[in-house]
Amino acid sequence: MLLKIHTDPTLLTKLRLLLVASAATRPVGQRYVSCRPRRTFSRPTLTTMTHKKKWLLLAPTGLFSIGAGACLVSWAGGLKNQGAPTSDWVLAGTAALVVLNAGVSIFGQSVIERVLHEVRDAAAQPPATLPDLPF
Repeated sequence: MLLKIHTDPTLLTKLRLLLVASAATRPVGQRYVSCRPRRTFSRPTLTTMTHKKKWLLLAPTGLFSIGAGACLVSWAGGLKNQGAPTSDWVLAGTAALVVLNAGVSIFGQSVIERVLHEVRDAAAQPPATLPDLPF
């Protein structure tokens, strides 16, 4: 039955005519006509995030990278002490220092974001006034 439907020449002709007719009525570049507007989802990027969100994201990431880099430096030192070939422990140590320094850099950026958050938050609040004293 399915083969008969797909091989029916009248059905195929009707489908071709339908496709040609719908393609002729569409504006150029539009794939389909929809009644609803298309919803777009975008991921937040560091340029669109608030200073607080950046700080909350970057601080743990930086601390994790610092810890991982420190562990990798220790591992590379262990390779040297075990008598591994020089190229092995040098490459491992270099990669470990890259991870460690990236973590320091990320954590430093999180400190900057925290300070910017506090400065902008303090600027948004009205200044505190001292109570009037009775003398």
